[in-house]
Parts: sequence; structure tokens; C-alpha cells
Amino acid sequence: MRHVIVDDLHQAVAMVAIDATEQIAQELRPVAVPVDVLFKAGDVAEQILQTARERDVDLIVIGRYAKIPTGLSISERVLARAHCPVLMGAPLAIGRDTRALRVVS
Repeated sequence: MRHVIVDDLHQAVAMVAIDATEQIAQELRPVAVPVDVLFKAGDVAEQILQTARERDVDLIVIGRYAKIPTGLSISERVLARAHCPVLMGAPLAIGRDTRALRVVS
């Protein structure tokens, strides 16, 4: 992980997200899973849906998290409006590793 001093919280969060995503991408590449890492600003669900349409993806894989009190979660919004199938997973509590997914229907 990089160690950089930043004065912008959004920039700091983005840097952590980039590092974490790149680490996961590196783990997937040796098993022949094609991975592109993209970071976009804006409404998360809208950005996922727009990118999926632009790239004409066959499947969206997204984590499932608790519903927020103000309405639908990001994953629920993606599921409701996606042009393709959506595989939604819930994190498993295996020790401290939450990257493993349990498929939910």
C-alpha cells in the first residue's frame, strides 16, 4: 500500500479504494479472469448501470449490503434497472476476510 499525505478526504478514500481494487484484480488475473479497474465520480448505481451499458456487459456482479433507511440500496437499484443479469452476493464472515461471497437468490 502507498503512504501519501493528502489534504482531501475524498482523494484519500479514492487512493485506498484504488489500492484495494488493484490488489483484488491482481489476484484474479492469474486465473484468467479479465479485470478492468475503473473509478468514476457520481451516483454509484447510475455509474455502474451506465458503464455496464457502454461496455455491453453480459453480467453484473455486485455485493449485497444492508438497506439504507432513505430508500433502496445501491445493489437493489442496480438489480431493478440493469439491462443484463445481476449476480448479487453477500459477504461471508470467514475470520476477518470478507472478500469471499455467498451467492444469494
